[in-house]
Amino acid sequence: MTTRTVESPPTFTWRTPDVFNIVLGVIMLLAPVWMPEGHPAWQIPLGIFTIVVGLWAVVTGSAVGVEKVMVAVAIATFFSPFLGLYGNTLATWHAWFSGVLIFATAMLAIDVAGRR
Repeated sequence: MTTRTVESPPTFTWRTPDVFNIVLGVIMLLAPVWMPEGHPAWQIPLGIFTIVVGLWAVVTGSAVGVEKVMVAVAIATFFSPFLGLYGNTLATWHAWFSGVLIFATAMLAIDVAGRR
C-alpha cells in the first residue's frame, strides 16, 4: 500500500522576500517625483509592473514561475536606461541599482521556494 501526500495550496503570507520588491516598485513608481530633472519615464510602468508581480508572488507564496517573471522585470529595469528617456545619471544609476536589487530578491525567493 502506498500513501499519497496531498500538497496544500500556497498560503497568503507577507514573509516572502517579494515584499521588498513591492517596496522597490513603489520607489520606482514615485521616482519622477523626486528626480531633479530628466524624469525617467520608464520607471513608472516598470514600477507598476514590479508592484503587480510582487503582489502576485506574495499571493502565490513565491512560486518559481512568478519569480521568473520578476527576474524578467529586473532585467528590463536594468536595461531601461539604454531605451532612452533618461535625462541624467541619477536616473540611470537608480534604474541599475533597482534592477540589481529586484534580481537579487527574486533569486532569493526562488531559493526559498525551492527549499519548501
